[in-house]
Amino acid sequence: MKYAMKFFILFLLMFSSLPAYEYELTVCAIFQNDSKYMPEWIEFHNRQGVEHFYLYNNRSMDDWERYLSPYVKSGLIEIINWPYTPTSIVEWIEIQCAAYNHAIIHFGKKMKWCAFIDTDEFLFSPEKSTLPEILKEFKHYGGVVVNWMMYGTSGIEKTDGYILDKLLYRAENSHICHKSLKSIVRPNKVIGCINPHFFFYKPGKYAVDENHNVVQSVTTDALSVNILRINHYWSRDKEFFETVKMKRNIRWDGDYSRWRSLERQFNEIYDPILKSD
Repeated sequence: MKYAMKFFILFLLMFSSLPAYEYELTVCAIFQNDSKYMPEWIEFHNRQGVEHFYLYNNRSMDDWERYLSPYVKSGLIEIINWPYTPTSIVEWIEIQCAAYNHAIIHFGKKMKWCAFIDTDEFLFSPEKSTLPEILKEFKHYGGVVVNWMMYGTSGIEKTDGYILDKLLYRAENSHICHKSLKSIVRPNKVIGCINPHFFFYKPGKYAVDENHNVVQSVTTDALSVNILRINHYWSRDKEFFETVKMKRNIRWDGDYSRWRSLERQFNEIYDPILKSD
């Protein structure tokens, strides 16, 4: 009997020390007036292994409930009202960071990993493994950073919200924007978000790129997207670019020509990596 009791106590001690995560991988994002694009984005990431979404609604005026309520009812997503209005790009960054820090504080204990991305960014592994499978190789780090590949409109006027089979052109590999990154973090190993692209980590923890190189900036020294990659559909289709994206950008920067030049630069290389077979 005493041996059975010892085994039972050992069993309890062993499993009580393991974190009881509700979700292996979650996504946190802010959305605003782009809800018709979100069903494809949600379902794509769910197929990649994302189990739950924390979505912060920043003053959306479109019919977002019609598009998102089925996912709310199924329990796949949670919507948090985030009604703050920025008057500058600096304030917008602060609002976004505050949302990410809110997610870490209020939901962090539920998730082993959380990817902090935008709703026009599609995170995946070119190796065709699920994201949780890939992240097992990074379990000892505080986070993993992932490079962008920037996609333009591909000259497509309107996609009705489904873009992966239609927006197939991106920027040259050498484009400077491809050194930008987004973070997948272990919430219990971070102090907080200091920039939508990067986090502060607890002592002894840090972020690495897909090659296990330490990264301590909002960019990487070189592009590497062989194991993890984000397709950033920055402009979406031409309709969205003209009626939504341009208005957002010129709110902070009235240089029309710069934004149009970027959109052209993001249509140089045919790369249908996410096009369905």
